[in-house]
Amino acid sequence: MTSHENHFPATKRVAILWTHLSGYLNACLKALAETDGVEIFVSNIRVSEDAPYDENLFCWIKERYEWGACLDENELLSRLEQFRPDVIVSSGWNVPGHRRILKKFRHKSVRIITVDNPWRGTLKQWLGIFISRVYLHPICDALFVAGERQAVFAHKLGFSQRQILRGLLSCDHKKFSAIHFERQGLDEARAFAYVGRLAPEKGLDVLVSAYRRYRQAVAEPWPLKCYGTGPLKTILEHVEGIELKGFCQPEVLPAELLQASCLVLPSTFEPWALVLHEAAAAGMALICSEEVGASVHLVQKGYNGYVVETGDVDELTHAMISYTALPEAERRSMAENSYLMSRQFTPERWANNLLDGANELLEVTE
Repeated sequence: MTSHENHFPATKRVAILWTHLSGYLNACLKALAETDGVEIFVSNIRVSEDAPYDENLFCWIKERYEWGACLDENELLSRLEQFRPDVIVSSGWNVPGHRRILKKFRHKSVRIITVDNPWRGTLKQWLGIFISRVYLHPICDALFVAGERQAVFAHKLGFSQRQILRGLLSCDHKKFSAIHFERQGLDEARAFAYVGRLAPEKGLDVLVSAYRRYRQAVAEPWPLKCYGTGPLKTILEHVEGIELKGFCQPEVLPAELLQASCLVLPSTFEPWALVLHEAAAAGMALICSEEVGASVHLVQKGYNGYVVETGDVDELTHAMISYTALPEAERRSMAENSYLMSRQFTPERWANNLLDGANELLEVTE
């Protein structure tokens, strides 16, 4: 267990109002629950039979409320009143029942809403800024954001630095970092990997074009292993060097990442990309487009990878050529650097950032 000094009562009660659970959230919730003196309550949409993870992952949570197609707001409110949370964390503000409950707990709990969307300057975001004082501020005391691009949006919504908590998204770091340490005793896995949906926003047309050029430019090209399913599967088929691996279950992804040494993610729209963190923790070099939100924190050019112009085939080709042209010792150094950068985000830091941020808000109101 870890200790956590703050101004909460001896027992800190944290309620998590979520929609769809995930394996990475499970790791964060465990870190929170293992913090001295913390009790948690979790509300979420009932897990469907085709969910990409095992529902048994969450059987350890004692206080839990699951809901189906429609949230029973009165039932959830009753459960929360019995739990008496010191902190409530809501995943976004799109669930009307969550918004009404957050409003009812004003001055009773520290209310925190999560944000993973970066500032893009869209009409919808400008409208959000305009109405935030009457729509958002009455229902929350702080925003829990993924990184700096999201923090820019939070600040524009009228939240001060004290009201902006960072580090919302973390992979199951222990699981993926174990692959990094296993990798050190093995021969180099000379392959690229892509992990994600086979969809237009992932920049797969750019990836295929760049990979073809890469193969023409080098004497011994590395294969590209692609994990995922989606409507653009056909553009990856019958391309020399591309290996279609299909959907990769979360529990086997770490072992699959051991089969490559560099992740390539050329997305045209990617607010964060948790897979970038997973690959970094697993000790992989990273090549991604500047559109990938996590790149700000996890990729430094020449240190552990390359950030390329979104949609630029030439830049992506050059990055792949540059990486494979490095001596193996330098590529292994990149792998180590990725692992070190991945340690910015861990489930333990997720829990500490949440509790520290809530505690600071309490200090202001005392």
